[in-house]
Amino acid sequence: MDEMGAFVVMGRGLGLQAILYRLVELHCDTNHLIFLLNTSKEEEQLLLHELAVRGVPRLPTVINNERDAQERAELYLIGGVLLVTARILIVDLLSERVPIEYATGILVSNAHRVTEVSNVAFILRIVRQRNKRAFIKALSDEAPALTNGFGRIEKLMRSLYVRNLQLWPRFHMAVNEELHQAPPQVDELSVALSGHDQTLQRALLEAVDSTLRELRDVSKAVDTSQLTVENALFRSFDTIVRMQLEPVGTPAWARRISITAPKLIHP
Repeated sequence: MDEMGAFVVMGRGLGLQAILYRLVELHCDTNHLIFLLNTSKEEEQLLLHELAVRGVPRLPTVINNERDAQERAELYLIGGVLLVTARILIVDLLSERVPIEYATGILVSNAHRVTEVSNVAFILRIVRQRNKRAFIKALSDEAPALTNGFGRIEKLMRSLYVRNLQLWPRFHMAVNEELHQAPPQVDELSVALSGHDQTLQRALLEAVDSTLRELRDVSKAVDTSQLTVENALFRSFDTIVRMQLEPVGTPAWARRISITAPKLIHP
């Protein structure tokens, strides 16, 4: 990972959390001031537990609304890795309680959730204005979430203030070689559907097929080859439908589809 920062996107199940744990472990001493943003309480608990199991002598400090302003200011001066909510950090940054000019860097977990108007993006903007040397490292394993909308990656990287994008899908040569060295043992179990479940399944598939046929009939001006029942079984299908049929862009584009299509997408 680039020393000044990067946005790392990995395939799900490839060990992104292990990378985050290692990054935190490397900066847990008081010689650094690191902020870890965008984590849930459950993720914080898992992180603290994993580092405790590894025997890390100084665990990250959790900063939440249970600590008053004076205590938070003292913790910022001590340093180490701080798990702080974005809302509290914004207040402390604007109140100048945080010695942000001495910060070593920012770690952003679940980076796919960051938007241009989010608290995390606002924090990163302030950090970059006051500290040009601090690194920003953002992590995500939700690649499908980065395909929604036009220019999603570019907008997200601007919000994260990073220029280096690192993609590590499962088909990456280095990842593929590593996975083949220790192939998993898979035990597949299947449970037969009951009679009522099979009836319900057939009814749902017939309804989907009927809706897709109607969509194809009223949207002949655009590519509808992907609108099939088989593709409808995947989570990304909703995104595919919206990208193909929603009237985004110029008014000319909007006139290429029937007014019936949006009603089928949003019944």
